[in-house]
Formats: sequence, C-alpha cells, structure tokens
Amino acid sequence: MHKEHLSELIDKYLKGTASEEERTELEIWYRSFDTKHGFVEFLSLEQKKSLEQRLWKSIDDAESDPQPDTAIRSLPSTRTNFGRWLVAASVVFVVCFALVKYRGQQIIEKKHRTNITAARAEIKKVLLPDGSNVWLNAESKISFLNNFSGSSREVWLEGEAYFDVAHDSTRAFLIHSGRLTTRVLGTAFNIDAYNKNRNIVVSVTRGKVAVGDAQTKTMATLLPGKQVDYNVKTQSFQVNRVDAASLSEWRTGKLVYKNTPFEEIAQRLERKFNVQISFTDARIGKCKLTAMFDEKVPLDDILKMLCKVNGTQYKKEKGRDAYVIFGTPCKVKG
Repeated sequence: MHKEHLSELIDKYLKGTASEEERTELEIWYRSFDTKHGFVEFLSLEQKKSLEQRLWKSIDDAESDPQPDTAIRSLPSTRTNFGRWLVAASVVFVVCFALVKYRGQQIIEKKHRTNITAARAEIKKVLLPDGSNVWLNAESKISFLNNFSGSSREVWLEGEAYFDVAHDSTRAFLIHSGRLTTRVLGTAFNIDAYNKNRNIVVSVTRGKVAVGDAQTKTMATLLPGKQVDYNVKTQSFQVNRVDAASLSEWRTGKLVYKNTPFEEIAQRLERKFNVQISFTDARIGKCKLTAMFDEKVPLDDILKMLCKVNGTQYKKEKGRDAYVIFGTPCKVKG
C-alpha cells in the first residue's frame, strides 16, 4: 500500500470517518503486515523491542485518560485491539520514515567525508579545502567533509593538532574534539585532545578563539598566549597564561616539556618513537619534569637525561621496543 494512501486511511479511521470499505482495506493490510517489507525490516531486534515497549506504554497511558472524546475511545469496542495496533503502526511509520531519512543523510555524509590519520612516529601536514593548514601529531586523526560548502567549516579531531586557519569572515571554522568545540574565523592554535576522557587543552598562538562545550555554551574566549584546560570528568576548566608557541614545537620534531608529569612525557615518547614505556611504580609517573630536546636526539639519550633529573633509571627489555623506568619515586607536591 502506498504510504500517502495509508496515512490518509489511518487518519480517517482514528477520526471515525472511514467508510466500511476503507476499514476493511485497513484490516486486510493489518493481517498481512508481518509479511510485507518497507516499514521496520531494517531495525535490529533490540530496536524493535525497545520501540514496541515505548509505543505500548504511550497507548496504555492514552487509554487510561479519563477524557471520553479521545480518538481511541471513540472506536467501536470490537475493534479496540486493531485500533491500539493501528496507533502503534502509525507511530512506527513516522519513526521509520525519520530513521530512513537520518540514515540516508549519514550515508551521504560518510561518502563525502575525508579521514586522515597520522601513524605512530609520524607528523603529517594536511591542507584543508579552504586553504587552512593542519599539522597532525603522531596517532592523531582528523575528519572533514570534502568541501566546506555550508555556512561553516567543520572538522573533527582525535589526538593533537596545530591549526593555521585561513581567514573567512563569512564562515566560522569549528573543531570538535571530544566534549569541546573550538570556534574561530582565522587564527593559529593548538588542540591537545589525546586524553579526551580526562583533559582537553586549547592554546592560542595567533588571533582569537572561542571555546565551548558540546552544547555550544562558550566557556572562554582566548587571545594569544592563553590556554583553556578543560577537565572532562568534572566539566570544569581553567584559563592559563602559557608560552603557546613552545607547545606547538612538536610540528618541527622538537620536544618541549614544562612542568609535565613523567607519565604524560612517556606517552608522547611512545607515540613519537613507536615504543612502549612503563613504570615499576606508578608514583614515578606523577613526577613533573621540565626539559627540551631537538628533533635528532635519540630516545636513549632522552630517557637517560629525564631519569637523571628525576633520580631514577631505565632499562630496555631484551628483544622488544619496550623500556621500563624504575627507582625511588619523587615526592609529589599536593
């Protein structure tokens, strides 16, 4: 049965204006519904079950309504079950139509979306359709629609990236990273969303950036040398003054750490050198260190220097690209 004709019959039936022939036509369709396709076949069993439970709850609530002139109560008692089912079928039809439309949009968007990933030990430079430049740090991913033809330019980031955004006063540039959305017109800044379940950090080197949560509520507007450090768990944030330029030195291969926990440094070294680094005592990883290394400094020299400053030692596991740091933990303040 064509969906427009079906909708018309359902509407008449619920209003009590359907003819005997129209009621019969609906009953025939109802009896053969389970063998027909096109309404709910794409739903999973779990989705069907959940939808059914919600629909019948709504219908039961409607039937318990004391108002005598509701559509369901105006039906003849001999057709109560059919009427109940017909209401459900009507809602299923609307829901399914919305789901099909949504899935279609997803398929179209997926077809025209570009995904770019930087592997371990790799820094990748990406040119976006609007002329903006993005540097992806190791084990980071960016995705965007193939053209920025809409009213805004949107990208999605996992990991860390430095953005140098081409100015366009008519279209904002939006970066979605975990729970945060960063909005700019034309500027340069760094986003660290490696630990998107703990902290997301946005640092500005040029221009002005607005940072907001998933509900687009603006938390802070940043100027050069300012940083937002957002705690995902507590949904709180701090605005700090930083040397933003040094935080993006990784683009050139340099390693710059300022009062950084050893465990975070280890994670960055793992991504840069494609190795594994562990601690025999988790407290060692909490120690904060400040250091800077040029691009060509070998990993062994980096670990040797960090351990010397921290009063610990390291060893390489035989036959593996893995390192273990051991020794006496420092006294962590606070």
